[in-house]
This record gives sequence, structure tokens and C-alpha cells, in this order.
Amino acid sequence: MSLVAVEPGTSLGEVVSIHVAPARRIPTRSVPEVVAEAGAGLVGDRYHGSRHRHVTIQSALDLEAAGAALGSVVEPGATRRNLTVSGGPVPGKPGTRVRVGEVLLEVVRPAAPPPRAACSTT
Repeated sequence: MSLVAVEPGTSLGEVVSIHVAPARRIPTRSVPEVVAEAGAGLVGDRYHGSRHRHVTIQSALDLEAAGAALGSVVEPGATRRNLTVSGGPVPGKPGTRVRVGEVLLEVVRPAAPPPRAACSTT
């Protein structure tokens, strides 16, 4: 998949999974690719066209660490984030720009923690 760069010469690795959900409380679905519209977000995602949360990113390394701490695998789609990258850490400083393939994203704010159920071991 696409390479992810934060600043010239730095990298978050590659996109390893893409997830979208058409509405709240509907499970995310994994897709092989997605269309990003400037100022609107990912086509097919619940936040497409909203004024915030156009794209959310998480690190596979963070998911692995959470899984180790919980004693259970945390699947990328369970956290309801759109993109999972192979490297990390994912930048959280507002104004930081992240390039994903041909798309340039800008950090507006760090995402809220995933729902507690996403990290449950039961």
C-alpha cells in the first residue's frame, strides 16, 4: 500500500489496513483502497463531509503493544480508525502534515481513545 511520510526524510512506514464505517455504531469494514476528497474526508466513511475527523490514523506498533498489555490481539478495525500504518509514533501535534500516497493530511487534534469495547479481552 502507500508509503506514509511525516516530514521529508521521515516515514511512518506503509498503510497496512484501511477501514471505513458508513454510520455510527455500524462495524467498520476493511477496504483495499479508498477515495479521499479534499476538505471532506474518505468517501464511504461516516465522517465524510463532516467538519471534523476526516481521517484517523493509528500505528500497528501501538496496536501490538496494546494487545500485549491486554493479553489479546487488538484488530485494526476494532478501534474504528481509518488507516493503520506499519510504523510510528503517529504525530499528534496540530499543524503537522502527513503524506499518505498522493494525499496530504494535516493533524488538527489527537483522536480520542478508542471505545473501551474495542480493547476488551472478553
